[in-house]
Amino acid sequence: ARSVAAKAEVMDQLEARVWPRIAAGEIRPIIDARMPITEAAKAHELLASDATFGKVLQAELGVPIGLIPAALGGSPLSAWVRDVDGVLFDNMLRYVEDAGTGVRGVVWYQGESDQGEGTRQHYKSRFRSLVRDLRASLGDPRLPVITTQLNRWIGAAAEADDRGWEQMREIQRQLAARLRDVYLISTLDLGLSDGIHTDSLGNVAIGQRAASVVLGGVFGRDVKFRHPNC
Repeated sequence: ARSVAAKAEVMDQLEARVWPRIAAGEIRPIIDARMPITEAAKAHELLASDATFGKVLQAELGVPIGLIPAALGGSPLSAWVRDVDGVLFDNMLRYVEDAGTGVRGVVWYQGESDQGEGTRQHYKSRFRSLVRDLRASLGDPRLPVITTQLNRWIGAAAEADDRGWEQMREIQRQLAARLRDVYLISTLDLGLSDGIHTDSLGNVAIGQRAASVVLGGVFGRDVKFRHPNC
């Protein structure tokens, strides 16, 4: 996390270099969507509570929980698979090395960039390779992988896009059903902040569902964690 001084420096740069250009009309922000401020406030309230992924696990398991974020928004699966590209996979391993600790599980939320006709047909084999590489590199042949099924998208009607998203969700369902210690979280009931991204409250809910999967699926606790097989 950035220090207070680093955050202050960013704000000073924004005030000095960006806001004047916005005021002069030289930069025009693009607004994809608007949401009620109350929703953001509620999400921040939940984030500050004990209802988020890491805090739920720490409270239930009684041990410190460390999270190592290594995501890159919009990245294709090929960038995470060593047989294809693997640049982001290797970057993730450097993060783990820097953390100086082991990894007990992976939460995976990706797939939007692979739903097109040219890449969707490779997703099953590449995801299997990803799971194999994760378990080999992190030294755990049964490393739990919690994968998040794609949410819906809202846009102009297009049969190809509809087919791509539906088939990607089905591919994700099949992978979780067939691969040992791979779990699936559904998201279709969660709200969107724009045409494609899950909103703030939905992201908190994803964390809570992932925590339930860890407790029920990995640790065998008596909690509901299985999602509809659809």
